[in-house]
Amino acid sequence: MSFDVITRVAAALGVSLDYLMIGREKATGAAELQIPASLAKFADDARLTFRQALTLLEMQRQIVAHRSATKKESLDKVDWRKFYECVKDYLRE
Repeated sequence: MSFDVITRVAAALGVSLDYLMIGREKATGAAELQIPASLAKFADDARLTFRQALTLLEMQRQIVAHRSATKKESLDKVDWRKFYECVKDYLRE
């Protein structure tokens, strides 16, 4: 299933991605995962796995976190295709 389909199914059922993927909710106190719409669209277009899309998101967040002098832009403004091309060799299948 593509990432886009998984997120749509979760939304239609009114359950979290955790519940849909592993059958239970995250431990309480954990932050809810927010996937930028632009990443969801790119992941679906590029036929990335759910894990690859999450890895891209985490890689982007880590890079931004280490750039203390750089203004943090919205994750929806990231050029996910360009970012993916730069890091695809580091993604696990």
